Amino acid sequence: MDYKMPFDTLLRIGMSDDYPSSHYVFETQGHQISIADERLGEALSQIESAGRNLLLLAYFLDLNDREIGALLGIPRSTIQRRRQRFLDQMKQLLKE
Repeated sequence: MDYKMPFDTLLRIGMSDDYPSSHYVFETQGHQISIADERLGEALSQIESAGRNLLLLAYFLDLNDREIGALLGIPRSTIQRRRQRFLDQMKQLLKE
């Protein structure tokens, strides 16, 4: 009996040429965030850890300033100012 596996099943069990060792991996609030883009990963690694965590929460975990503030015990307005400051630093680093 000749059995052929459905294509969608093959896709689910197939392999990929994506090597996690070439990614930047950051951890924040119990989440590991893998960044494949070398420039972005390098820029994030140059930001102080508090700022990097804030940016990861905002832009990779999609939390708003109020949610981040509640999580970190910091007022929303402070989160907003810090997020903008660290985002400006990221922009500067990415220009270099």
